[in-house]
Amino acid sequence: MFEERSGKAPTSRDALSLLLAGETEAGLDLYDLCLKRTNRHNIPFGLHLIFLEQAGLAEVAKDLRHLALRRGGNIALKDVKPGVSPAEVAEEYEALFARGMANSRMIFRYMMALSRLGRTDEVAALLDPSRLLRRIQLDRPGPNGEAGGLAEAVQAMLIREEGRAEDRDFIQPFSKVPVLQRFHNLEDPAARALTAALREEADHYVRDWAASDHPLAPLVSREVRLDVWALFARNEGYCPRHLHPQGWSTGVYYPVGVEGDGPEGHLHIGPPEELEAVAPNWPRAVIRPEPGLLVLMPSYCMHWTVPSGGPGLRTSIAFDMLDVPKPQAGDARS
Repeated sequence: MFEERSGKAPTSRDALSLLLAGETEAGLDLYDLCLKRTNRHNIPFGLHLIFLEQAGLAEVAKDLRHLALRRGGNIALKDVKPGVSPAEVAEEYEALFARGMANSRMIFRYMMALSRLGRTDEVAALLDPSRLLRRIQLDRPGPNGEAGGLAEAVQAMLIREEGRAEDRDFIQPFSKVPVLQRFHNLEDPAARALTAALREEADHYVRDWAASDHPLAPLVSREVRLDVWALFARNEGYCPRHLHPQGWSTGVYYPVGVEGDGPEGHLHIGPPEELEAVAPNWPRAVIRPEPGLLVLMPSYCMHWTVPSGGPGLRTSIAFDMLDVPKPQAGDARS
């Protein structure tokens, strides 16, 4: 491992150096590691792709482009160049999307450029909350057939499993919210029943989107796999504003609700903080968690929660709908 050999945290520049030196597998592995960190949005993939192509490494550039797109990296070049106008940035994104090169982070950055240009109707069309923000009440039976008992069974299972949750602040945008990863692999009957229900709703969601007249419908995969995790928030635990860079669509399920009508513990959806004052028409929503409520949205929707400041455990199940990887020669990554 690079970190063991060098004694320092790896950077995308180190990964690029490996690729330029002909160490393709090691370079891609190191890029993959960098993409799992919270600063992935700072990696100038567009510039690195140019370096590789200028060095005559077109196939290596293709592999890196594929990895970056799948892992939520941004391959646009003009968006990271100083002095480039929002119009030029938007134009580059549109050209990339027309070539089928898009992911959640790139769409979000495109919406930011559109907002700065005053093209608010296009931002609203991309977010389209009337169609893409779904609220579904999952009144499913529990694993033993109890009527409407799935939410109660999931909450009981989460209470048992809380001790296994880990602090993931260093790679995910959560503050004092331990995470239980790979919920979809748990053998507990409640976890299996919920995962099956989420799978069913996710399939309906992406297929409806792909078959619609939404501007991005041609890019949306009808075949997705789920990455599911559980969140445990106590006292001041909350999720700052964030999006999900790897998914096309994202969901959150609530086995229990929250008390009160204030903003604490509610799911907030809206613009990035830097655009609050200049994007008044950016679609917003505040959703109060209720037992059995499932919320589905595009992964490029910025969302967050507010700390309650009070005692008690607030649980939720979050998941991304990820493209099923298309096999590529020499690509063993998933």
